[in-house]
Amino acid sequence: MRHNAYLDEPAGAKPPPREFSKERYGWRDPGKPGEFTMLDKRLLQIDEDYQRGEKIVRVLRIAREFSWLAFGVVTVGRRANAAGGVSYFAIDGQHRMAAALRRDDIHALPCVVFDTSGMTEEAIAFLLINGSRNAPDAIDRFKAAVISEQPTAVFVARLLTDLGVRVTRGTHSSNSLRCIAAILNMADQDHHDCKTVLTAAAALCHSAPISNHLINGLWFIHRNAERGLDDSYVASRLRGVGEERLVLGAKRAAQLYVAGGARVWALGMLEEINKGVREHNRLKLREAVNG
Repeated sequence: MRHNAYLDEPAGAKPPPREFSKERYGWRDPGKPGEFTMLDKRLLQIDEDYQRGEKIVRVLRIAREFSWLAFGVVTVGRRANAAGGVSYFAIDGQHRMAAALRRDDIHALPCVVFDTSGMTEEAIAFLLINGSRNAPDAIDRFKAAVISEQPTAVFVARLLTDLGVRVTRGTHSSNSLRCIAAILNMADQDHHDCKTVLTAAAALCHSAPISNHLINGLWFIHRNAERGLDDSYVASRLRGVGEERLVLGAKRAAQLYVAGGARVWALGMLEEINKGVREHNRLKLREAVNG
C-alpha cells in the first residue's frame, strides 16, 4: 500500500539539501572513510569497557528474523595488538553480530572497517553513532508498516482514509490524530471495535484533532460499559455532549484521581455523558469493571 490520504505530509523523495563549507562552519575533520570488507564473524570482538550489555531477547529476535537487508553492516575498529597483528572490534552492530554468531548458516559479515588508535577512539565513535541516532517514532514505524504491508497497519491506514482522518505530528488540525500507536493497539485487539471507536471519534472531531484522551476514553467505554458506542442512544448522547466536553471531563478526572490512563479518562467522560440523565438511562460500566 503506497502513500495515501491518511498522512498529513508530502509524499515522495525530498530534494538534496544545500552543501555548506567546512571552513565557514568550523566542522570537525571527519577523518578517513572506512573500507568495506566481509569478515569472518569469529574474528570480531566486543570491548566491554565501552559497549553496552547484550540483551539476549533482542539478539534472539534478530537471529530468528535475520535479514541481510535489515542487517546492513557492522562498524568495526581495527587496532594493533600486542602480538604485532591486528584485532577487530565491533563499534556498532553488537546485537546483530551476536545474532549472526548464533546461526550456523552465516559465516562472514559485511563490515566497514576503520583503522583506530585503540579503545578511546572507538568509544568516542560509539558515542557519536548512538548519540546522533534517533529511534523512529510511532508515525515513522506506522508508515513503514503500511508500505511493508503488515495487516494491522494496512487495515488502520484504509480505515483512516475512509474516515478522512489524517495522521500528523501537529496538534491543531481538525479530524487528525497523532496517537497512531493507540489505534494500532486497538486494531490488534479487535478490528470491528477499532472501527466503531475511530468512527465515533471522527464524527465528533470535524473541527478538532482526535486526542489521546478522547480515543482511549471512548475505547474503554465501548469495551467495558453496559452499552457500546454502536448503541443508538449512546451515539446520540456522544453527539449531544460533544468532543470538547468529553475531553475536559477526561482531564478533570485525571486531576481528581491524580492519574491518567484510559479508565480514568473514561470515568470523566461518563460524568459528562450522564449529566442530566435519569438513572435508568445512565451509561454505566459493567460491575466487574466498576469494582
